[in-house]
Amino acid sequence: MNRFYCLLLIGLLCGCGFCGRSWGDETSESQADSNAGKQSLDEALQRGLEWIRRQQGKDGGWCSVNYAPLRPGAGITARILAVLAELPPQDRIRRTDEYQRGVQFLSRKLQAGESGRGSLEQVDYPVYTAACLLDAQARGDPGESLVMKSELIAFLLRQQRTSQNGWPADGADIGGWSPWIETPGEVTAQPPANVSVTCCVLEALHTAGVLTDDVKGEAARFLSRCLAPVAGSAGLRGMTFTPWPDSPFNKGGTIRTAEGAIRPLAYHSATADGLRIMKLLSASPEGVSLEDVLQGYRQTPRARLVTNPEFEGESERLQSALFFYDAAAFGRVWQMSPEKFLEGDRARLLTILVRSQHEDGSWTNLLPWFFEDDPLIATPLAVSALIRLNSR
Repeated sequence: MNRFYCLLLIGLLCGCGFCGRSWGDETSESQADSNAGKQSLDEALQRGLEWIRRQQGKDGGWCSVNYAPLRPGAGITARILAVLAELPPQDRIRRTDEYQRGVQFLSRKLQAGESGRGSLEQVDYPVYTAACLLDAQARGDPGESLVMKSELIAFLLRQQRTSQNGWPADGADIGGWSPWIETPGEVTAQPPANVSVTCCVLEALHTAGVLTDDVKGEAARFLSRCLAPVAGSAGLRGMTFTPWPDSPFNKGGTIRTAEGAIRPLAYHSATADGLRIMKLLSASPEGVSLEDVLQGYRQTPRARLVTNPEFEGESERLQSALFFYDAAAFGRVWQMSPEKFLEGDRARLLTILVRSQHEDGSWTNLLPWFFEDDPLIATPLAVSALIRLNSR
C-alpha cells in the first residue's frame, strides 16, 4: 500500500480535521482586488515557472524526492507539461526547451510495448499520466508526435469502465476512469473511478478532437451517479468524488437517509470537476442544469490554505489538503463560466496565491495527505490556477 492510502486511512481513523488561521480568513474582496494587481500576478506566475524550470532533471523529467510513488517522475512530468501547454503563446515559446525535454523524457518511458500499453503499465498513475500528456501534446503543433498521440488515445479509450471494455453494466462507477490500469471483475482490488481522473481524460480527448458521442454517453452515466446533496442546503446538488457511497475517497462527509442508507455529500473540488464534465458533455444528469450545479458549487465550503492547523474536523481537513488542486479546478470553472458571483472568489483566491508564494517561487500546503506538501505537486497547480484565473 503506497503512502497516499496509508495517510488517507490514518486520517480517517483519527476522525479529525482542522481549524485555525488560513490565508483567506482575513481577506475581503476589495483587499483582494487591490493586493493582487496585474503586475504582482504576472510576477508570481513567472517566479513559479522559473522555480519549475530549475527543478527539471538532466534527463528532462521532474521527479519527487519526497514521495516514493512519485519518484519515477512520469505523473509529475506529464502534469507540468500540461501546465506549460496552458501558457499564453509568448510564455510558451520561452519555455519550449524545457517542454521538449519533458516530452522526450516521457517518450523514452512509453516507447516499449504494444501501442504503449506495456510501458504505461510501468509508470506511476498511468491513466492520469496519459491524459495529461495527451492534453499537452494536443495543444501543441497538430503534427507533433502523431504516433504518441494515437497510442495515448487508444490507451485511454481502453481504460474507460464500459461494458465494451469488460466492466459489469450495473457497476456503480461504470463510464468513468480510475488513475490506474484495472482488470474488470477483480472488484476487491479496484480503486474507484472518480470525477477528477474522468474530467482529466475527457478534457484530453476533447482537446485532441476525439471525444465521441459514445464516450460522452458513458461518461454522463458515471456523472449522474456522482450527484450528491450539498450540506445544509435543501435541494441543491453538487458532486462527490466517486459514486461508491462508503468510499474513504469521498471527502465531503456523509449523511444517513430516512431509509438508513449512507449518502456522500458534495464538496468544492469534486463539484468543480463535475461542472467541467457537464460543460464538455453539453448534458445535465438527471435533469439538473449547469446553473443548478453552479449554485450548489457556490454553497459548498471552499478549501482553505491554513497557516496554523489544529486538527479537529475530518471533512474540512481532507478538503483543504487539496487546496491547490481546488484552486486549479476553480480556475477552469471561472474560465468557462460568466457567472458574476464567481468574481469575488476569484479575487480572493488570487490574493491568497500571491501572498502564499515562497521566496524561491514555489508553493506548498502544510497538510500532507494528498502530496501537496511537496512543492512539485503544489507549484504546478498554483501556476495553472494563476494562468486560468488571470486569462480573461
